[in-house]
Amino acid sequence: MDRFPIAVAALVFCLFATLSVDADGPTPDPLTGHYYEWITNFESWDEARVDARSRFFNGLPGHLATISDMRENRVVWQLAGGGINGWLGLTDSTDTSLLDGFDMSTLGTFEQGASGDLPLPADGVVPILGERGYGFVWLDGTPMTFQKWSGNGPTAEPNDGNGGNDGVTMTTSGGWNDDFAGVSLGQGVRDLRYTVEWDVVLSQQGFTVVERRPAETFMGDGMVVNLEEAKALLALPSGDPDIDTELSAEAFVLSFHDPELGGGLNLVTRSPFLSDTEASDGNFAFGATGKVVIPTAGDWTFALTHGEDVEIVVGGNSFSSTEGLLPTELPRLVRSGEGDLVVTPGGGGDVFHFPSAGEYEISVTLLCSTSFDFIQLFAIPGDVDTWDDTTFKLVGDILNGGLQVLEPSSLFTDGFESGDVTRWSGTN
Repeated sequence: MDRFPIAVAALVFCLFATLSVDADGPTPDPLTGHYYEWITNFESWDEARVDARSRFFNGLPGHLATISDMRENRVVWQLAGGGINGWLGLTDSTDTSLLDGFDMSTLGTFEQGASGDLPLPADGVVPILGERGYGFVWLDGTPMTFQKWSGNGPTAEPNDGNGGNDGVTMTTSGGWNDDFAGVSLGQGVRDLRYTVEWDVVLSQQGFTVVERRPAETFMGDGMVVNLEEAKALLALPSGDPDIDTELSAEAFVLSFHDPELGGGLNLVTRSPFLSDTEASDGNFAFGATGKVVIPTAGDWTFALTHGEDVEIVVGGNSFSSTEGLLPTELPRLVRSGEGDLVVTPGGGGDVFHFPSAGEYEISVTLLCSTSFDFIQLFAIPGDVDTWDDTTFKLVGDILNGGLQVLEPSSLFTDGFESGDVTRWSGTN
């Protein structure tokens, strides 16, 4: 591949929503391990609240999704299709539900009324009386230290419009809006879809994920444009002057993307790349290492969705691709020449043979040279050449039957110590 400037693929902004593949139940946030599911039933906020509590996964009841930071806001927004209104688990109702008799005031809610023109609290601080959003409480008890209300000034949210809006929805732009909570809470009718979250605490180890952006001195022009250059950037010792920025995390599964442009299987929970911001996309190398537990000897098919060049190595097996090959029906967005991005069959994958059951080193390297990047890794026993979203499982998603992943014995570089890697807790 010739060297070229980073392309900004703004022309596909609205195309990712067309990628819709049914997920087989809840799927995990790669970084927190919480499980999510997008529910397409249309319900009032109060009906959705009750329904979420009736849905159990891994022995836990669900709840309407809680948002703790911008990264989680993007996770939930994208799971909902990135352009569809959906209920969140946030309310300021002080009434008692006619559905199940639950007294909302026991959550600590307070009806402040319209507060869109009030000042926001400092970042990371729960609002107090006289500040925007005061009185709203997450159903699971999480303190509301992050807010994403739509608009600014007197017409901004929350505006308690039409005499009472005690349910909160995520809008098509990813902002929040207070709206009718339903007749069961003495308010008007507003039926929407919603996201359910389960606060699963996963104990297994996972992938070590590293992202590196090149300094201006890397390869003479500060660009990473092919797989070999991505591997070279990841191979540098930590702190090398050719590295501009480096971020790392422990991930339960590999399911990352650029949320502004989508990519990957839509109803599988995806996280923004660690270094993703609205103003900074592309031109970085993504790497993940671990040990995958193969429970039975024989053939296993590994499949990836990927936006650009990718390489996977498992034990003595390897596969690399610059375009989708297998499984034949795995959806992927690819650029047709210099034209628009179009939906085509594809992805990447291969059949690997394992002579015995056991633990095998695994590494995945992805080139992220443009704005449109994504990576997801699935596996299934046997020699399979047709995609089936009910049988292919995210590697690491053990609660849904995916392969177990253990901490690797070594990382990409000798200089990058395992003690530097922690559970992701940052914000984007």
